[in-house]
Amino acid sequence: MGLKTLPKMQGTTRAVYDTVALPVAAGGSAVFFDGVGARPFPASNITTNRFEVNSALAVQAIAFYLVQDNGADPALISNFVPFKINRGFFDLIIGNQTVLKKTPINGGFQQITGRTNGSASNKMWLQSPIVIPPQVRFKLEARDLQTGATTINNIACVLYGTGVLLNTKTAL
Repeated sequence: MGLKTLPKMQGTTRAVYDTVALPVAAGGSAVFFDGVGARPFPASNITTNRFEVNSALAVQAIAFYLVQDNGADPALISNFVPFKINRGFFDLIIGNQTVLKKTPINGGFQQITGRTNGSASNKMWLQSPIVIPPQVRFKLEARDLQTGATTINNIACVLYGTGVLLNTKTAL
């Protein structure tokens, strides 16, 4: 959208997430935020992979988590923990543009960004926000994943940032 002041507009801290089945084979892939309508809460906290007409998200961090359901009722999450992916990379696609391409996620993100989140550095902080504008589809594709997890059955991706309420009469 070309607005450098977007993160400073009326907004709130926002986190959108999606959970998919963890690829069983080493080198597997996962696509997040595509088809979220088929994954109701708590697997995802959004119902479509595009934002409403008057809202946007300025993504400031991207994180991955292992998610374990409680066995008796898979709709209830019993464990939502950070972890390190042994190997892999991801693409963030907004509309028909790949805005982050082949971003490595092996061994934690602090090597790329210089910021840490404790021992399980699963969160990548961006140098500048990436804006997902209103009504534009987005997805995150992770490939060549290897986690070493044997008892965890799902993987989640979270986009953290500023959820912006747009007023096009005064903001643009």
